[in-house]
Amino acid sequence: MWTLVGNENTSITVPPTSFFAVLSASTVGFIALQYLLDPICSRLFKTYRSLNRGEKNEWNNKIFSNIHAIMLFLWGVFLLKTRDEYNNFDVYYCDESTLMMNAFSLAYFLVDTFLVIKHFPALGGTSMLFHHGFITCAALSVGLWHHLAIFSVTASMTEFTTFFINQRWFLDKTGQRTSLLYTLNGLMIWAGWLVCRIGFSVYLVALFYHKWDVILSMPLLLGGQFVVQSLNLSYLNIYWFIKITKGVMKVLFEPKNKSKTH
Repeated sequence: MWTLVGNENTSITVPPTSFFAVLSASTVGFIALQYLLDPICSRLFKTYRSLNRGEKNEWNNKIFSNIHAIMLFLWGVFLLKTRDEYNNFDVYYCDESTLMMNAFSLAYFLVDTFLVIKHFPALGGTSMLFHHGFITCAALSVGLWHHLAIFSVTASMTEFTTFFINQRWFLDKTGQRTSLLYTLNGLMIWAGWLVCRIGFSVYLVALFYHKWDVILSMPLLLGGQFVVQSLNLSYLNIYWFIKITKGVMKVLFEPKNKSKTH
């Protein structure tokens, strides 16, 4: 039977000092980055200088997003390669490095949520706020309960697709929408989505199958949230994969030049 916050096996625990150190340092670093991107991009990219203020904000935001995605993906790969517990469906395991990864991600989502609100609705609007809210709750849950860290570690693999999604926007803004690079990037989005995001949803089914009784024994704010998060992410991953697949089929198999009637 689910309890709300804690029980004899699971209770809220104060994170180690390293968690707060990474959270603080990452937050400061991400905020500082916002002031550095504009002068750096203005110097390096001719296209950037021709953009309006709203487009520059989005350009900066996608670089910001890429930095977080690459770091989180690599961190997750490291943990999966070096921690056997995560490969054995251990929902109770959570070490200091995992907590530090969650602190890093939490800092990003807190800063980015502020940016989304500041530039609302240009950087994603309401849907982005809901997305960030869900992820923030997940990162906080791992930090407070030190359980179900396996969810955040495996979810970090889905960040592989974020880089290519952001690159699609950059390629569009730099006039490369009809280029081979744009098409290849689209194929990488599709392949990455299939392997990382649909694969993650399949993994969640396996995790539920092996650990359903344990998850049900956890507090509602932890176990219940995990169930809701998993269902939400799986639905969105499948929904967007269908749309991406339709887009890929259209690009690959529709005639390039359609005859026009004059």
